[in-house]
Amino acid sequence: MAAAAVVSVPMGVMKPVLAKLTSLMGDEYKKFKDLRKEVTFLQSELADMDALLEKMDSADELDPQAKKWRKDIIEMSYNIEDCIDDFMQHVGEADDKMSILRKASQYLRTFKDRRHLANQFQGIKAQVMEASERRKRYMLDQSISIIAPVAIDPRLSAIYKESASLVGIDAQKTELINRTMDKGQQLLKVMAIVGLGGLGKTTLANEVCREVGGKFDCKAFVSVSQKPEMVGLFNSLLLQLGLRPYSHACQVQDPINDLRGHLQDKRYFILVDDLWDTKAWDTIKCAFPQNSKYSRVMITTRNENLARSCCGNHEGIHNMRPLNEQDSKKLFFDRIFGSEYACPPELKKASVEVLKKCDGLPLAIITMASMLACQPTRLEGQWELLSYIKVPRIGGRSAPVLLFTETDTWAPRLQ
Repeated sequence: MAAAAVVSVPMGVMKPVLAKLTSLMGDEYKKFKDLRKEVTFLQSELADMDALLEKMDSADELDPQAKKWRKDIIEMSYNIEDCIDDFMQHVGEADDKMSILRKASQYLRTFKDRRHLANQFQGIKAQVMEASERRKRYMLDQSISIIAPVAIDPRLSAIYKESASLVGIDAQKTELINRTMDKGQQLLKVMAIVGLGGLGKTTLANEVCREVGGKFDCKAFVSVSQKPEMVGLFNSLLLQLGLRPYSHACQVQDPINDLRGHLQDKRYFILVDDLWDTKAWDTIKCAFPQNSKYSRVMITTRNENLARSCCGNHEGIHNMRPLNEQDSKKLFFDRIFGSEYACPPELKKASVEVLKKCDGLPLAIITMASMLACQPTRLEGQWELLSYIKVPRIGGRSAPVLLFTETDTWAPRLQ
């Protein structure tokens, strides 16, 4: 078959083959008992492969192993189809009107063809079995996913900022490092950073992890979110710890057992980010064995009651503090102008009003500053527009998530 066909016709390539295999199960071929067993096997295996090919066709991206497997399967399907066509041509049931002598003569003439085709079917079966084994070995079913569009998490840019460019977290970082390294508790200690979204919990936790991680035997980071997929979450931990992940069809206790076995005799530091409810925590914590190695688990959450439940007391809870006025200005002006001194005098008043809206929330400040920095011109009237926006308040502070989602609406008016 032409190479172009292999590339351009992945979808439905098995359908003609499966149809012809079905025809081989008809009455006209019932005398070939051994053949029927082989056909039944091929039907089952190729139907499964066809389903995976369709899944691959809808996937956003395939890794090299998956691409190679798909190419081989498509080529194999053409070979199988050719073999079936040859079989039907040479070994079809003789014409009912043919005499016994002529039937015997035809049988002798096609005997070599029969042997040859039988060997071909055995070869095909071996190829199919090998392809199925590769599919399992490479875990292709688990590695292929159709990724739905997701919103970009605005926290990401904050997570990967260089330490030198972070503002206003030094005191809190030092406080948490001291708690983490405290030798007063030899057993596993759970700590929590609590605060509204946008306060910088993840950034602070990552800085602590960066600072102390080298003093532990192993460390790992996992983000939970509101609807965690537990096997995927545990697989992320397994990979970071150098262990083999499981297929998503496994029982959740399988990766938990591996994690417990690996961590049991180690001093470990695990960062569990964005925890939302006790149900998720009750499952996640099963992977962390209680040992006497000064191990630490740090969580970030918006829910203080959840933090208290995880830590067991108030001592392990750190309430994230917003930036003070000085640090808010530094973060804002550094982002736009490089320093506060470089801000034009006519924009100072509007800047103060914009910062009031941000309420000391680092992510809100970064978002507003980044949007203003991208404007082709920086006019006082444009900035004043932001100072008039009414930002909803939750728990006495601005609601940063709502603030972020509305910036797209304001942007055209600023240009």
